[in-house]
Amino acid sequence: MGAYVAALRRIAPAEGPTGYRGVPLATRDRFLREALAQFSGRIDTAGVGDPAVDLISAWCVLPAGVRGILREAADPGEAEWARGRGWALSIAVIALPYYWETNPPVAENSRHVIREILAETA
Repeated sequence: MGAYVAALRRIAPAEGPTGYRGVPLATRDRFLREALAQFSGRIDTAGVGDPAVDLISAWCVLPAGVRGILREAADPGEAEWARGRGWALSIAVIALPYYWETNPPVAENSRHVIREILAETA
């Protein structure tokens, strides 16, 4: 997966398609705050971050014990790694209230990502 992320980074941005994850994270601020407001009494909403899109999978699909392998292969700087963690957190927090009852597997993955990030940053 690390080699895949490294290969993605070699593609010039102008050559790739645009998408909602290609926008500045600040444009998601309103949506994130709206999602956090829906968690009253369900989860701790004090987690923060500012992620890099191509590192999201580190928290969504990789076990904590091998996350460092992706990090070493992709070679992000400290700030970029923190932004990746933030992107993963942002997506999970926004998805969780939306899918809480309508799509339990997605909701569980969101809870997983949130737990992984909180455990890593504790």
